[in-house]
Amino acid sequence: MFWPCLMAWNMGLVAAKKEEWMPAAVCFSSCARLISHFFTAADTTTAAFRAYQLRKVSAMLLTGASLLEIYKVDCVAAAGDPTAAATARNTQGLIAQASSALAKQQQTVEALLADNVDAVHDSNVLSTLRNHGLVLQHELSCLSGDTSAELRILQTAGDLTCTSSDIITMANNSADYGSAAAAARGFDVALTRLLADPQRDTSTIASVIRRRIEIEERSSAAAGSTCAQEKLGELYGSAATHLALLAGSYPGDEAAWLVTTAFNRGVGHHRMCRFAKAQCMFEIARTILPHALRSDPALERLQSRIDEALSIVKLELLGGNPAA
Repeated sequence: MFWPCLMAWNMGLVAAKKEEWMPAAVCFSSCARLISHFFTAADTTTAAFRAYQLRKVSAMLLTGASLLEIYKVDCVAAAGDPTAAATARNTQGLIAQASSALAKQQQTVEALLADNVDAVHDSNVLSTLRNHGLVLQHELSCLSGDTSAELRILQTAGDLTCTSSDIITMANNSADYGSAAAAARGFDVALTRLLADPQRDTSTIASVIRRRIEIEERSSAAAGSTCAQEKLGELYGSAATHLALLAGSYPGDEAAWLVTTAFNRGVGHHRMCRFAKAQCMFEIARTILPHALRSDPALERLQSRIDEALSIVKLELLGGNPAA
């Protein structure tokens, strides 16, 4: 009796490999519905039931993923043809369908986990499938412009068994086409987890630090407020601390990015006659440099440039320039 389920599953996989997302969504959805039809409450203790419930959850996940891919294609089409009202309506329908499919997937996973599945393997697989579903829900919220959902899903992910990689994926999605606030929150959560891990992945830590600063750079440029500038300074200060702790294994290119970006930001402030802010960034670059040298000795060439820049800006501040 399982032949229809397997056929629907296999046809869905074939369609997905060909990037034929609508047939894929139909096949995976059919697979999930067929499994629900074939199994009854009397089957819940059997090994076959557990195996097919995992398949059902996977099929629901892939249904949502396929609908999300269709939504992306339709968004591109709508952007290219602003008069295509029908396309815009279709994308709204896809949002609802994808959201429903992923919500049902999460509900099914939670119900199965609550049943205290005997096999530890099954529990681990279910947790992984739940995490993948959360990542897709978060991506959908980014694409649909639902900032509150982005933040809520990130909070949920932080409270559950989502990996640092899952949270970084969410943060990157928010950074690329979602909310800057959600992206900042995601990178903060990911960095806290990565630093707490005894086996620190310094390459990933450095990448997250850079992405977090990039997000704040864009936000501060848009806001232009003193508060935003102070937050950026705090991030560079924290980056200097992390670099000091991890300098022996910190990637050289990432260390160079921190120093040169801080210095270049100071140069930008100086050109705009914001001398106090320029001095702050030059001092941050000087603080970071000794630790960065342990990762990339070639950065020694920046020492004289930073010292010269600081000397110039201090003289200009002593001159009482009102633009400071």
